[in-house]
Amino acid sequence: MVEIQVSVEIDAQINNVWNIVSDIDNEPK
Repeated sequence: MVEIQVSVEIDAQINNVWNIVSDIDNEPK
């Protein structure tokens, strides 16, 4: 159970990073 929780938290962190990256990419150049 603990291992599953850790992987879920890592997935959430990755999603946050991708959201930030996509926000930067979406800004007009």
